[in-house]
Amino acid sequence: MEAGVEEYLVWLQATRNLGDASITAYRGDLAGFVGFFQSEALGSPAEMDVRFVRAWLHRLHSAGFSKTSVARKLSSVRGYLDWLCRRGVLASNPAALVPAPKRGTRLPRHLHENEMLSLVEGLSALEDAQGKQDAALCILLYATGMRVAEICSLRTGDILPYDDTIKVLGKGRKERVIPVGQTARLAVSRWLDARGRTDRQAPLFVNSRGTPMQPRSVRYRLARLVIRLARARHISPHMLRHSFATHLLDHGADLRSVQELLGHASLSTTQIYTHLSKKRLREVYDACHPHAREEGDT
Repeated sequence: MEAGVEEYLVWLQATRNLGDASITAYRGDLAGFVGFFQSEALGSPAEMDVRFVRAWLHRLHSAGFSKTSVARKLSSVRGYLDWLCRRGVLASNPAALVPAPKRGTRLPRHLHENEMLSLVEGLSALEDAQGKQDAALCILLYATGMRVAEICSLRTGDILPYDDTIKVLGKGRKERVIPVGQTARLAVSRWLDARGRTDRQAPLFVNSRGTPMQPRSVRYRLARLVIRLARARHISPHMLRHSFATHLLDHGADLRSVQELLGHASLSTTQIYTHLSKKRLREVYDACHPHAREEGDT
């Protein structure tokens, strides 16, 4: 069964054009399932049934996995078992009728506009080379809404001083074009000037060894920035992406445009940001409209 997983992942990457990060996530999900299968000492995959899948889910819940993680793992396993059915290894998919745990709507965290403006001011004042790279990294994440893996893949030639757009290769190797504002272009120029002459194919953001920065390094650099700038609030790449989307909607951007800029395959994924904007509108209404105030509050 373990060998079958690797064969399935090769097929999955070829047919769905998935990136390495997605395949790594699938491999981790399926490794846990295969480990449970081995611990139960079943003779063959054909012995799996609905009770077996439910027992595996119970194990995940007991281990402390969140509902979101359990739902994702179940989706990965369903796909794998479907593939085994098509190959004739299984007569039916025992996970098909097992419902995923209901996930509550968790609104993504974001920075308010005044917090973002203050952060950009602090970043723009950094004068050392590392500070200029960190500033360019943070400002570009907010200015474009790129995923952390997307920004790590950028080359120095991808952002040109005379061009106000950038081509990004996103999930599923789908290319999209994102506008880049003057503030972000200036931050990148300051970093490249401090770095010195480089080849256009060189990575835009690098670690101390000069190799491409990895997502983990980006998260570390942002955490260090919070300390350096004496900020009380944690900053993450995803928070900057959420801030990008929320601020666009707050200023009247339509949902389809935001979907395109974020690189979401489905509009339903983007719609979570409408909850944020509605919440913000309610806050403004409660704070400013006289009819929102309770009697005796004035």
